[in-house]
Amino acid sequence: LYTNIAIGTNRLINTKKSYVIFLDQIGLWGASRPSDGLGLKFPKYSIEDIAQANYRLLRDKLNVAEVKLAVGVSSGANLALIWSLLHPDYVKTVIASSSNLSANSLSGWTMFLAMAAFKSDPIWRKTKGNYYHLPKEKHPIQGIKFGFSFFRYILMKRETLLKMPWRDIESSIFFWKPTGIQSSALTMSAKKLDLNDVICKMDSILRGIQYKPASNMHKIKAKTVFFQIKGDMWTPPEVAVKDAKKVKNSIIITFSHKNSHIGAFRALNKYKKKLIPIFKKLGIH
Repeated sequence: LYTNIAIGTNRLINTKKSYVIFLDQIGLWGASRPSDGLGLKFPKYSIEDIAQANYRLLRDKLNVAEVKLAVGVSSGANLALIWSLLHPDYVKTVIASSSNLSANSLSGWTMFLAMAAFKSDPIWRKTKGNYYHLPKEKHPIQGIKFGFSFFRYILMKRETLLKMPWRDIESSIFFWKPTGIQSSALTMSAKKLDLNDVICKMDSILRGIQYKPASNMHKIKAKTVFFQIKGDMWTPPEVAVKDAKKVKNSIIITFSHKNSHIGAFRALNKYKKKLIPIFKKLGIH
């Protein structure tokens, strides 16, 4: 996330002064996920379930009495905000970079299109998502490539794409029967992922938005810093800023980045001078 930029010895988040815990979300990376064996029989979960699981891990297993700072980007930003909603006295400060807790037509259309792309995979459809009896090299990756190609398009800034030559984007465009470098960047990413994991993760995002947590933003007690990218189609700043203003103790920063939504990962480094006084007060800088 921000490793080698903001986290480490004598850096913005100083590991000499505080414990830093990276939490995998349910359904991804090292956490429990459909590809562990249950496939589409894996329990349905939402972002609220992820927040509760993380909370119980920290409080009950790691005996963490208080979280001084919760930081997240995109869905991680949503998760940090949900934490402060469900457990307002547990989280003291939140940094949410490119969050979106409101149901809106732009985000909804985007996510349903992406879900349709993932589910278009021929092997996934033929096996009805039960493909784990097949050799790993036969697992469905076309749907992952298709969906991620759509993500790469929607997450980039329009002006940046207009300036890029075709040869620089061809590897990120989905082709059913690619030749040469076509779809090559997508293939590398898709081979590291499992389609059922991705579909269940997308479903959890959709469930979270349908829950409409933004209606309770005024209940957040934590000091909250919001970063939003201008022109971001994934987390529209027009919607996010409106929600952010409901939080009493908040700072809202909007900025432009050539890579639109992807620029959210650079927010801490870009505005570290503004964040240092906040972090010093927390005792983590």
